[in-house]
Amino acid sequence: MSNIYIQEPPALGKVLLKTTAGDIDIELWTKETPKACRNFIQLCMEGYYNGTIFHRVVPEFIVQGGDPNGNGTGGESVYGAPFKDEFHSRLRFNRRGLVAMANAGKDDNGSQFFFTLAATPELQLKHTIFGKVTGETIYNVLKLSEGLIGPDDRPEHPHKITDTEVLINPFTDIVPRLLEVKEEEEPKKKKKERQGVKNLCLLSFGDEAEEDEGEAMEYRGKPKSTHDLLDDPKLSKKTAAELEEEGEMNDTSQEAEEKREKTAATVSNIRDKLKSTNKRERSPERSSSKKRKGDESPENNESNEDSEEESLVEQYYLGKERDMARQKEKDRIRNEIKQLKREMKGSKEESKKETETVQETTSIETDNEMYQQYIEEQEKYKQMKEKMPKKGAARRRRSRFTKTPKRKPWVKNLYENREYPDNYTDSKFLEELKKNLYVEKVTLKQAVCGSFRIVLRICLCIFYAVLFFYMYNEYVSSDTVVIGSILMTSFSYILYVSYEGSDVTRVVKTILIYIVIGYLLSPILHTLTDTVSTDTIYAWSVIMMLVHLIFFDYEVKVALVSKSLSINAAIFASVCLVSRLSTPFDAFVLLTVSVLLFVLSPQLFKVLLNTKLFVFLYFLILGITLTCLYTVSVTLMCYFVLLVLILSVYCPVMLVRWQSYKDNIYGPWDEAVINDSDDIDECLLYS
Repeated sequence: MSNIYIQEPPALGKVLLKTTAGDIDIELWTKETPKACRNFIQLCMEGYYNGTIFHRVVPEFIVQGGDPNGNGTGGESVYGAPFKDEFHSRLRFNRRGLVAMANAGKDDNGSQFFFTLAATPELQLKHTIFGKVTGETIYNVLKLSEGLIGPDDRPEHPHKITDTEVLINPFTDIVPRLLEVKEEEEPKKKKKERQGVKNLCLLSFGDEAEEDEGEAMEYRGKPKSTHDLLDDPKLSKKTAAELEEEGEMNDTSQEAEEKREKTAATVSNIRDKLKSTNKRERSPERSSSKKRKGDESPENNESNEDSEEESLVEQYYLGKERDMARQKEKDRIRNEIKQLKREMKGSKEESKKETETVQETTSIETDNEMYQQYIEEQEKYKQMKEKMPKKGAARRRRSRFTKTPKRKPWVKNLYENREYPDNYTDSKFLEELKKNLYVEKVTLKQAVCGSFRIVLRICLCIFYAVLFFYMYNEYVSSDTVVIGSILMTSFSYILYVSYEGSDVTRVVKTILIYIVIGYLLSPILHTLTDTVSTDTIYAWSVIMMLVHLIFFDYEVKVALVSKSLSINAAIFASVCLVSRLSTPFDAFVLLTVSVLLFVLSPQLFKVLLNTKLFVFLYFLILGITLTCLYTVSVTLMCYFVLLVLILSVYCPVMLVRWQSYKDNIYGPWDEAVINDSDDIDECLLYS
């Protein structure tokens, strides 16, 4: 899992979503997906997501939201139209907590987004990943998927976004849009016209005026008809709507009365049943006592019956709980008895097995003599171990008083009846003791020329690393590298043919094989090491380059040489570096350059080794390498110059100086000569 997090690029933006399930921290990859991140940040700043719900939940897959309509059909980007998808090789649907854009097809991104709840590789190269959930807020994302889910993956009680807050905004030029809000005009209140009322207290009006006013109030607002004016019993003064309402009211009242009668009948049936069951369970003493009480107070029979019915209901439920508790206790006791029976059976079976094993062992002991001897030896050593004292003072005391066996006196070897004297030394004795028999004496010029080979190989490795740095940061285009490699290859081939004169077709065939293999493998190499971190790739490359330098053939007899190992290490290092380039064509170009530098260049330098042109090429390549290092880092250039001085000046001088000690035969095997008389006396005294 750690490799997954190392592989992902660093996030530069951060947004906080406040939801009903809790806060969610989202870090945004603004450098890798700038359009999606700019769209998301601006919508959050404008409060576009406030109040939106998570309308789609698929457990163990995704949680989708960001639609103002709440059904997955709405949403608009800040660009006014759908924007294109953005994909990056280091952003993959390989874990939960990733934030991506939801779309209906290719290049159809708006405002909707979703969280992943697990690894979803089927969404790769279909949706734009622009962020990740960080910290413990991932558990709030998991809360979004909890609850009942209805048809079309829509939750029954969806969570919603209450507020959004932009914590880190790398896009300083974003300005929130001003959304037009239509203010609703409040409707004007109509003034009520005051109605005139006759003052009946005046003297000019009497009782007749009061009656007329009452009739006017009754029929006000209604058109008068013959039904209202005439007092005919055949004509009703009520309208058809009022008659229907009265019929409905009567029907509803009748239905309510029927329901009440049914409920009263069911309650009475339940009470009768309870009375019958309780009479069976009651004791005769209790019933007789109740009869006596009933005889004493005949006036309160109705109140007593009601209280008895209530007590019967309560006793019925209490008795039921007691019976259930007794039944549980019985079940528990039965289970314990069954378990005890099983344990008893198991112990009996174990005892039977033990007796069978004892019988088998006794039969083996009686039949096999070697087994009996083995047992006897074990018992003997057990007895000896018991007699031995434990660690401590007693054991030390015993070791002191035990007698150690006497050693035989030293016997001097006498050289008698020998063909050679005692102080004879063979002439080949010192030659056999010499190390590095194949090391020859080297002059200062030869040592310096040999150091040039080592420095030249280091220069080529550094030149390849600098070229990778330029192509990785897009300082140099791949077309320029192709043109330069073609010129370098043609010039080197002319030199090789002029000095060696080899067959042209054979060399062309080998070059074509390497080019075709590199072209076929370049798309695979682009994604070969996606799961490995960049630091690990660089470490592998450095180690493989050191292996290439150590096992390279410098034409020294004693050195460790392995041509195949050296070439394979260099190619492996180049493959690791090539896998970090952005396009397959760049990977193919850099892999072809590695073939020229690490496979074909040693052939050219081997031919030009003993010529003056070799020194010229050495200084030319050294100058190009120093210039390239100067453009990258001055500090690295200084360290490289110091390394070149040590290898080209200090090491050859010290090698020539140290080889003078090669033929020194003085050592611990020389004769001891006593020059002083005092030393003789001391030797005699000590002897």
